[in-house]
Amino acid sequence: MPDNEVVNRTGMMSIVKQPTRGNNKLDRIYVSDYDYSWVKVVKSAVTSDHMAIVAFSGDVVRTAGKTKRVCTFCKHTAVQHAHFLASVATPVHTVNPDGDPWDEYDRLYGVLSDLLDTYYPVRAATLTSADPPYITPAVKHMLRRKNNLMRSGRPERSGSIGGKNRCRNQEIQHS
Repeated sequence: MPDNEVVNRTGMMSIVKQPTRGNNKLDRIYVSDYDYSWVKVVKSAVTSDHMAIVAFSGDVVRTAGKTKRVCTFCKHTAVQHAHFLASVATPVHTVNPDGDPWDEYDRLYGVLSDLLDTYYPVRAATLTSADPPYITPAVKHMLRRKNNLMRSGRPERSGSIGGKNRCRNQEIQHS
């Protein structure tokens, strides 16, 4: 039913003035008087080609922008541990008993820092204020890697990131 016909028959007013799907005003709100001071059409939170309508009264509500922060982390895997332990099976630093203790400490610290940087490199992940609290930098890194593998057409490789091989699970279910 056209908008003007609904207005004529019911005496109500349409308060949505912006398009809600493409260039069309398909979603509407009719009121008998203007109780709402603001009507806003926003992108829907659910998967839909329709926009969402937010009608409210009172002060203007501003959407808070997302904040980003880059977090660093060190990825730890069993393979990395094995390589690290193999490299430290022999002494990595010998102490000079005649040397200055602070110089010896600085040398030891440098050797250990180099070992850690070699076997456990520092990685970065960007977390936003919109991420749930259980998303850690390591989880965000894995999700990004999995998405990249899925987009590059390697779903079997991406399934192994989460510890599950989806292709093998599907074969078992079909058997």
